[in-house]
Amino acid sequence: MTTRLSDTCTGRYGTYQLEEVIGKGGNAVVYRAMEQGSRRVVAVKKMVASDEATVRLWLREVETLISLHEDQNEYVIHYLDHMRVDHTPAGTVFMLVEEYAVGGSLMKLVRPQGLPEKQTAAYMYRITCGLAFIHRHRIVHRDLKCANVLLCEHDVVKLSDFGLAAPCPVAAAAADTADLPQEEEGALLGSVYWMAPEIARGELQAPSSDVWSLGCLCVEA
Repeated sequence: MTTRLSDTCTGRYGTYQLEEVIGKGGNAVVYRAMEQGSRRVVAVKKMVASDEATVRLWLREVETLISLHEDQNEYVIHYLDHMRVDHTPAGTVFMLVEEYAVGGSLMKLVRPQGLPEKQTAAYMYRITCGLAFIHRHRIVHRDLKCANVLLCEHDVVKLSDFGLAAPCPVAAAAADTADLPQEEEGALLGSVYWMAPEIARGELQAPSSDVWSLGCLCVEA
């Protein structure tokens, strides 16, 4: 399980000075931060893990981002660093450092009135390019929606939040899947309104699952 962090928990961790909260999820708080020395602005995702299963899932997300970072794509958020910060009574504190997206999430643009058709088409093309890239690396995102697409400089959009990402079935068949994201009884991991039917039924995910979510994202935009 994970433990929620205080929204006001800032300070310096390693070479990173946390400045302000820019996002919150079910199990993490995201900060805009400054890297000391280089003065580079970065995004830091911070989470407290209170059990080994959650630690493994966190490390799997880091491993996914590192594997994608080795062959960088302009439409996938860039991994920069990660660290296990310290131990607290609540659990182990983990931090994931990524490039900073100056425009925030795509969700901020699509609500409340939506996007012009031409702009939607341009964004959808770039998101599709990002999906094709991760699928070539045998990774399924599993949580594609406007909130998990970030806006960077020069109107570039990038896929983000790989917390639920998992290997494609071919890649997973020969792997130990015990620590893959699993649904608890009576619960689903992911965002229901964007979820492909096979995932909702508890079946094995595939790249086509992301394509379904892409269509839902297009309707959302």
